[in-house]
Amino acid sequence: GEPMPVLVYFHGGGFVIGDLNTHDSICRMLTHYGNVVCVSVDYRLAPEHIYPAAVEDSLAAWDWVRTHADEIGADPSRIAAGGDSAGGNLAAILGQHARDKGANLAAQLLLYPVVDFTTQYNSYVEHAQTPPISRPVLDWFWACYFGDKNWQNAEILKHPWVSPILTEDFTNLAPAFVLTAGLDPLRDEGAAYAEKLSQAGVETIYQCVLGTVHGFLRSGKLIPATHDALIAAGNFLRVRMH
Repeated sequence: GEPMPVLVYFHGGGFVIGDLNTHDSICRMLTHYGNVVCVSVDYRLAPEHIYPAAVEDSLAAWDWVRTHADEIGADPSRIAAGGDSAGGNLAAILGQHARDKGANLAAQLLLYPVVDFTTQYNSYVEHAQTPPISRPVLDWFWACYFGDKNWQNAEILKHPWVSPILTEDFTNLAPAFVLTAGLDPLRDEGAAYAEKLSQAGVETIYQCVLGTVHGFLRSGKLIPATHDALIAAGNFLRVRMH
């Protein structure tokens, strides 16, 4: 009978693939272990809808949850943002946007997120050919997301709505749970984002799940570490939002 905390969740898929069904298991696990309402967002995908369509949709979804929370049994004062991969990018951007609008989130879950399009991290070199997102696959995703003419445009890639790690101010952001995979090209940028948060005084939990690849959170029946990771993420929500 009481309003519940709410997680606004953005699925991964390089801004090109993925949908509500592909990531339903993640949302259900987080709902269960976090004891939250979960709003899974079906944002527009590239190449039909290039940047910034996905960002605009994520901010609109958050705004809808804020103003319609009572319709879904949610508490508008306890909203978290979460997402994996490309969805982690959207969640990080939303975290900064909410703070800047004076409506800070209660928590943020950033699961092997994309946060920096401008830097060649060591993990990009180490795992350039590691499936499922080898470097050619990543390049294809980014070309779709930004459009063939813009995907290497330095000014676009430096924008905080693209590379949230390049924001000028990390202070006063919501407490964060940042998860990376050990065999993931995106590993080091996720770690760097967690470090930026921590250095700015943001309560941050960082976990790197060794021996796992990008996208492993959708492989619960195959990779036992999936359950442990989602339980940890859910527990983080439960502690921060109840």
